[in-house]
Amino acid sequence: MNVEREPSARLGRKTRMNCSQHVLIPSDNLLLSHGNLMRNTKHVPHNCFTSTLHALTERPHGCLRRTNLAHGDIQPTSWLPIYAMVVPLILGERMEILERRLAALGSPSVTFIECANREDVGALSAEERACVHPRYFRIDLKGAGTAMSNGTLSLALKHAVAFLDVVHRNLPAAMVLEDDAMVPASLWRSLSGYHVPCDASIFWLSAYRQNLGVFAMRSSSAAQALPSQQGPTVYHRLENVSGSGLLSTAGYIIFARGAISMLTHPVYAPADIGLACMTPQCMGGVSPADFELGSPRGQYGPATWLFGQNNSAGHGGTHYRLRVR
Repeated sequence: MNVEREPSARLGRKTRMNCSQHVLIPSDNLLLSHGNLMRNTKHVPHNCFTSTLHALTERPHGCLRRTNLAHGDIQPTSWLPIYAMVVPLILGERMEILERRLAALGSPSVTFIECANREDVGALSAEERACVHPRYFRIDLKGAGTAMSNGTLSLALKHAVAFLDVVHRNLPAAMVLEDDAMVPASLWRSLSGYHVPCDASIFWLSAYRQNLGVFAMRSSSAAQALPSQQGPTVYHRLENVSGSGLLSTAGYIIFARGAISMLTHPVYAPADIGLACMTPQCMGGVSPADFELGSPRGQYGPATWLFGQNNSAGHGGTHYRLRVR
């Protein structure tokens, strides 16, 4: 789906979407419903968090590398823009593997986020760091908190840079990938039958491991199957329900409302906690945080994950990873 174009007159004559209706991923209806949201919603206000994110994208070594990886069988309504988190100098081999996977998948709009790396975070002034990470979420069982390391904060900021660019480009949706995402060449075909409510902020795609059943929504007490509909079953993540846990940020679809939501506050926690933690007890701690994480509402996903995450390779401390027990 080419979501960068304006809705056509044909789309404009369709009935107005309401969130009891479901939107096909990807489709022109997705463009219509979420594109209207982008035009009708005030953009994120200029604040020190978003201004620091913008400054990171203008570092001398560059940031947003855009490329066209389309091939002949990509249809106009069968793809989404892609954002890929990469670290060229330190983790170049992983970047090359992901780039080959994306070339096999195909997308006319792929953006490699090559900035906000660990050394960039280390070079932030005290004022800039306070803007992007002023507080931390309590993530251990004793209720003690520690500010994130440069590598952990780096990955969270890469996700935020993607959200900022989604808003600046007026995209209704995009796929966000970390560099160890094992994206299959068949992903567009796998996604083609899914319908989600038009209040969606995020549609989760990836497992934490290569086992696609790990933390699957169909086996979660904190996820509920939507009423019978055309296409594969879609699950809705329930809010403030014990056992909601965390999900892998190796791959997901971010919608306009989700991107806007995540830019209204700075980074409080690692990327997976910040996006997926929908209850203060999601990490198993006994002491809830004294502030809201701000995870977006309207979270959905498939019964089982559509691809896995290559966590067998060494990470060198550059990216945060949840230790799965």
